[in-house]
Amino acid sequence: MSRGKKVLAGLIIAIVVFAVAVIVSERQNSDTQKKEHPLFVGHGKMQEVKYLNGNGAFYNDDYIFFGYGFGEGMGKKFYRVSRKDVKDQQKLTIICRDASCSHESESCEANTGWGEYFVFRNKMYQNINDEKYNGDGTYEYLGRIEDYDTGEVVFQNNIPDDMPPEQAVDDDAQNMYIRILSDDYIKVQSHRHAYILDSEFNIRYTHFNIGKFPWGAIFGNNYYYVNDIRQLIKVDLNSGKEEALPLDCKVFLADNDEQYIYYSDELNNMYKLNISDGSKEKIAENVGMYVVLDSYIYSVNNEERVIYDKEGAKIGEFTAYENMIECAYQIGDKIYCPFTNGVAFMDADGKNYGEMKIQ
Repeated sequence: MSRGKKVLAGLIIAIVVFAVAVIVSERQNSDTQKKEHPLFVGHGKMQEVKYLNGNGAFYNDDYIFFGYGFGEGMGKKFYRVSRKDVKDQQKLTIICRDASCSHESESCEANTGWGEYFVFRNKMYQNINDEKYNGDGTYEYLGRIEDYDTGEVVFQNNIPDDMPPEQAVDDDAQNMYIRILSDDYIKVQSHRHAYILDSEFNIRYTHFNIGKFPWGAIFGNNYYYVNDIRQLIKVDLNSGKEEALPLDCKVFLADNDEQYIYYSDELNNMYKLNISDGSKEKIAENVGMYVVLDSYIYSVNNEERVIYDKEGAKIGEFTAYENMIECAYQIGDKIYCPFTNGVAFMDADGKNYGEMKIQ
């Protein structure tokens, strides 16, 4: 090789080494910045909020973090508010560390795409769905769960090997819904299948006959869910034995507290099922969509929004609060419900309503 070519080769190698060093340095600086300025700040353990219809939230001693779906194909955007500022109806901020960001694009750090952040056993995780182009004009999503702190993949969704072909043909591996059922079990639901995972993210149970709503409940070592023909199903997670509970109606919606399952029929009647002895009773009519929280049941039926006690008696209403719907959840003595660029809140009995808006 001539001297000129050697010099040129050496120069090219030096440029490549320099470029790699710059990239590595930028990544290290970015990682350092993220560690020094984390997305989820505050003191104390992170705790997940029970929720039914998909707008998740979690909190620590200092802050509440809200997730809200904000547009087709755009996933969830996450907000943060200081717990001491809730009463002041202010300081609701987008969780993004880029001061120049408009928070409107998919590149915004607060946008989780087709996924979300969640807390399980006081640890942070991220639900991620990668988009895959199939080459025929169609796309599919490949779901996984990562440890937020380490980036380790703790669960990778796949279409079950034993799924019947007629069901698998229009299924995929997307993590559509993540539900924390208890301290020991988590539910991951796709279009056609659902997995029940234990605290180590091992699959304990799989079913294909999923219903419209991703609700599920754990009582002892039994898992309850509503299947695709609107039966309430009980599964023994030790033996895998299933049984359809003998109800007098089809189940259109269900939620639960620590002792009862509250379900409604096609006529919007609500019933209460005692898990310990199997007894059931009708407690309310015209309930519509609803969520069962610590002390009360919050129902939205057309324009009427009613608060029931656990016996079905009306104790209040929140009809005037258009941004407070059945996707609400409870933290302490407050009920919260995210909406576009804001979060509504009120006392458990419907009093002292307020709204926090993005500043």
